[in-house]
Amino acid sequence: MMATEARHAGATRNRMLRVDDRDNVLIALTDLPAGEQIEFSGETFTLVNSVPQKHKLALQDLAPGDPVVMYGVKVGTAVGYRQPS
Repeated sequence: MMATEARHAGATRNRMLRVDDRDNVLIALTDLPAGEQIEFSGETFTLVNSVPQKHKLALQDLAPGDPVVMYGVKVGTAVGYRQPS
């Protein structure tokens, strides 16, 4: 399995990693601040919350119970998320 990197101009390059084309998450390679815009596969995402280095970022909205796919296999299940107050 080959690792593929987000290949977009600007800040995204070398900051996010997608391990397998089937993954629905990216891995933050550096700390990413809230409000940062991330480009991946022709889409732009604005981070609502900070994403610490080595943490995951979903590429799509996931409902509770949806599979989380990394390394091309299901590694977990999405749970409800509550915004910090």
